[in-house]
Amino acid sequence: MRKITVFILFSFLGQASFEAAFGLRRFVLVAGANDGGAERATLRYAVSDARSEIVFYYSDHADENGLLLGSEHLPYETLRQQ
Repeated sequence: MRKITVFILFSFLGQASFEAAFGLRRFVLVAGANDGGAERATLRYAVSDARSEIVFYYSDHADENGLLLGSEHLPYETLRQQ
């Protein structure tokens, strides 16, 4: 639990400069647990994935096949492959 708490605290260090530059605040709570209990196999990468996860938030037009970027269409399959 202590490692998770330390990681959460460090994730807020860069917040002040971002808030000053753009006038908005975003918060994220990230947690990972490799141990799912006696009945389940121990995961190998849940904790490390929580440290390296990238969240991309897209707000624009899209359809069932992909993102609509102005006159361009970016298929979801292309995004998955990349």
